Amino acid sequence: MISHPAMIHGVSKTSRNTFPDERGYLSEWFNSKDFTQNDLNDFTPKQLLFSQSKKGVVRGIHYSLAIENQKKILTAISGTFLDILIDLRAGSPTFEQINVTEISNKGGEILIVPAGVGHAFQALENNSTMAYALSACYTPESERTITPFDSHLDFPWKNDKFIISDKDKLAMSYDYAKLNNQLPMFHSQELS
Repeated sequence: MISHPAMIHGVSKTSRNTFPDERGYLSEWFNSKDFTQNDLNDFTPKQLLFSQSKKGVVRGIHYSLAIENQKKILTAISGTFLDILIDLRAGSPTFEQINVTEISNKGGEILIVPAGVGHAFQALENNSTMAYALSACYTPESERTITPFDSHLDFPWKNDKFIISDKDKLAMSYDYAKLNNQLPMFHSQELS
């Protein structure tokens, strides 16, 4: 796997190893020895999940305040996504920076997302499926959501025909989260 650093501190983008033949293909999206080379030597998957979305679905901005520091590794296993990350970690050298990229099954991209970075996406095709490996299990009391249509953030969504849950649509604004201590903290050891 070849790693490409992103502009948000601790985020990186890599590609799956894919082995095609006349039957189809085999694709490897997680191998612990590859990820030790990408600053994830302490990443142990605690929960694996996937979500399938119709074209136009927007999910997020999701993040966790869990003390276990929930890191994510994600990839598209079908379809294409506009994937958006925002550094929500107060004190981070890349605080409030946004990373926008398309990821697809065909491209085989993998995103490595450190704890405290918000994640949102828009499905650009029907039956788009995103797979996640999480370093800490989902805990509802630690999960937070900021509305993905926050005017302060002005994300570059692809169109205006969205399908979105009420939970995400009615979520708190970025300014509310910031003013009410609902953002995660950056830890200086993350710089090493």
